Amino acid sequence: MGLALVMDATIAQGDGGLHYLPRHRLAPQGSAKGCLHNPDQETIMTDPTAAAGGAYIYVEMTINDAERFQHYTALSAPAVHAAGGWYPVRGVRPEVLEGECDAHRIVLVAFESVDRARAFYHSAAYQAAKLKRAGAADFKMLLLPGSPRQER
Repeated sequence: MGLALVMDATIAQGDGGLHYLPRHRLAPQGSAKGCLHNPDQETIMTDPTAAAGGAYIYVEMTINDAERFQHYTALSAPAVHAAGGWYPVRGVRPEVLEGECDAHRIVLVAFESVDRARAFYHSAAYQAAKLKRAGAADFKMLLLPGSPRQER
């Protein structure tokens, strides 16, 4: 059995799921189970007990009626702020580097936690805004748990 260089940011299938290999190192080829299931090599991507690092709601949108969409934003922005959210990315046209993206605009909303993001989405204030959006825009919304910043 030969050796293979395992590089930083490599994600591989191992015991019970995907694992992140955090360093450059040599590992026996074909020994994924042995080299990937090492508690000393756990990272934020594989350690289920790691502290959360906030949360994001990622939105891809296509606006069908700009005038009606303004009624949505007049209600949704205050709902975001009331839940402690802020906009690291606010309604930008994406530059597609790979693949396809049909969205006219991308929004990224940041929250202190997944619970705060969910509370925003299910709040009466946001649900009222969502009713105003019906027919004015097509949305794809994803809740993404964040990771704490790691020192390299």
